[in-house]
Order: sequence, then C-alpha cells, then structure tokens
Amino acid sequence: MSNSRYSIAAALLASLLAGYSCTEPPPPGTNRLADGPSATNGAPDTGKLGGEPMPTVDPKEVPALIGDLGSSSVEARRRAAERLGLVYPPSIEAVGPLTAALTDKDGQVRANAALGLSLIGPQAAAAVPDLIVALQDSSPEVRFQAANALGMLDAASLAVINALVRLSGDADPKLRRAAVTALGNLGPPASAALQSLVDRLTDSDADVRVASASAIGRLGDSAVSASGSLVAALSDPDERVRRTVAISLGDIRPPIPEAVSALAAATGDSSAAVRSSALQALQSLGPTAKSAAPVLKALATDADASVRGPALRTLAAVDGRSRATVDVMVAGLSDSDDVVRGVAAQSLGSMGAVAAPAVAPLIRALEDRSEEVRGYAADALSLIGTPEAKRAAEAYAKKSRG
Repeated sequence: MSNSRYSIAAALLASLLAGYSCTEPPPPGTNRLADGPSATNGAPDTGKLGGEPMPTVDPKEVPALIGDLGSSSVEARRRAAERLGLVYPPSIEAVGPLTAALTDKDGQVRANAALGLSLIGPQAAAAVPDLIVALQDSSPEVRFQAANALGMLDAASLAVINALVRLSGDADPKLRRAAVTALGNLGPPASAALQSLVDRLTDSDADVRVASASAIGRLGDSAVSASGSLVAALSDPDERVRRTVAISLGDIRPPIPEAVSALAAATGDSSAAVRSSALQALQSLGPTAKSAAPVLKALATDADASVRGPALRTLAAVDGRSRATVDVMVAGLSDSDDVVRGVAAQSLGSMGAVAAPAVAPLIRALEDRSEEVRGYAADALSLIGTPEAKRAAEAYAKKSRG
C-alpha cells in the first residue's frame, strides 16, 4: 500500500471511530458517521489519524488476531477485525478471515471487517463480491464502510460500479456521499457512472454535491461531457461546492469554452477560497485557457496583493508566449509587495527567451531590497539566456558568493 493510500485509509479509520452505532440509530440531527476520504481532489499524504501517527500492528500478531475472529467474545472479534486492517505491511493472510467476518452476527464486527479490507487495499480484491453484498447490510455503518472499501481496492468492475451507483441514490445522504466518493476513488475506470455523478451535483445535501464534483474531476478527461453541468454548479450557493467544482474543471481536458469563461468569472467570486481555486484551475489548464488572459491582466493590478501574485502566475501559464504578458510581468517587478515582485520575476523566467524584452528590468531587480526577489531575478536571467542576461546572472552569482 502506498503512503497516499495508507493516508486515505487513516481517514477511513477515523470514520469508523466516529461512525454510526451498529446497535442503535443516531439521534436526529446528529452526524455520527464521519466523512470518508476527503471530498477535495486528492487526499493529503500525511499518514496520520487525528494529527497523530497512523497506528500499525506487527505482522507477527496476525495468526493470533485471525484466531480471535472466531472468538465467542464480541469485543475480541471487534478488536481483531479492526487490528487486522492496521497490519503493515498489509497482510494477505487476513483477507479471507476478514471477508468471512463480513457476515458476523455483530454489526460492529462487520463494519470493522469492511474497514480492515479497505486498509489492506488492492491486495484484498478477492473480497469485492462479498463487499458488494455488504452494501445491502442492515447496518448503515457496514454499508458505509463497504462502499469506502470498494473505492479502495482498484476493482472498477461493472458490478462494483453498478452497486455503488445504486447506493448513490440511498435515502441517507451519508451513504450517498460514501458511494460517490468511492466512485471518484476508482478514477477513470468508473466513467460509466458519470451520469449518476452528474445527477448528484444537484443533490439536496451539500456534502454530497461536494463529493460528486470532486469525483467527476477524478474521472479526468473521460468526464469532459460533464463540463457543462460543472459550469452550472459554479453557481451553487455553497462555497465548498463552487471551490471543488473549480478544481475539477481544471482537471478535465480539453476544457469547453464555457468552462474557461466560468472559471475566469469565478476569479471574482465572493469567497477567497473559490477565487484561489479558479486561478489554480486556469493555471492547470495552461494555454487552453488563454481566453481568460484579459481577466487575469486586470487582476494583476488588483488592490489586494494576495490577488495580484496568483494572477501573474496564472497569466504566465495561460498566455506565456505574448509580448503583452511580458509587459504585465515587467510592471509587476515594480509592485510594492515583495511576494508579487518575486512572482513576476519567476514568471518571466518560466517564459524563457520570449521574455528577452524584460532583461533590463530584471537586471535592475538584482538590486531589489528583497533577497528572494534578487534571487528570482537572477534565475530568470539565466533562463532567458541572452548574452546580456547570462553575464548579469553570472556577475550576481559571483557577487553573492563574495
């Protein structure tokens, strides 16, 4: 299991520890079924649970834990199912016993077993048929953990996709979210579920809409037909949805013209997080988002320095071959903010020889009050590579070595 996968598994363990009770329903209005993997694109590679290092179990304990799965003690079985998933490296030997535990008479044991299989990851693929059956379990926590597990085993068969699509229509929004998130975790192979994910963009639950937007983005270019629906979702009243939609639009290529226009408009969103995500998406799309250049040039003169810097960086990505962009970057070298000047210098370097008209301003930037800006200017001169630029960069390097 990769570190990233193990980190997602840590989130799944957190979901179990805060999950539905298997013996009684949650009180009305109480969310005792915590989120599964992050609804944003990609999971943080922290390998931590609740800020603490992810717990692991020594493989030497596996035989004893497998034995405990057959214990008459419910607590022993629960503990064994939970700990078998925490063995690292993952134990193939535990897959069969954990699969069998999916039919244990105790709901918590069944939930722990599904979680354990998700922690083992693709090596537990033999459990897929049983996990599909577990999606029909009487316990909502078992269904939740089974859905999460199916998203972790890299087994995007039609049977798995269809089962998760059915769960995505469940009356419980937490289970809908789990199903949608699992489909996203399966990535492009789950593209057959695209229409179901699009349908969930208008779900009554905002968390489901966030998960759906994220899942569509994780399908990558196979989700291009959903671009129009994502553009519409950029008007969602929940800023988390809009932010996730922006990120996903940046992951789908080729972008439709409406997507670029919508992302450009989203740079003026009332939410700073949405504005930032829209800029990141445009930057990710690069030259295919060139039509957003006029908006980005305007943002480069915004009153807020935290807007000007990202706007310059994004402009260089989408329209880094034009003289007009060089001129905008040169103006940025005189910005009152150190960070913005640094971004301008870096961006000119990324443009290479196209930025030759900026050599003289970059040479002047070698005297900037900020050491970082001076360094970025020297790097840019080296990358531009004209004789004059190289001489200035070499002289700066020699002076710096002192």
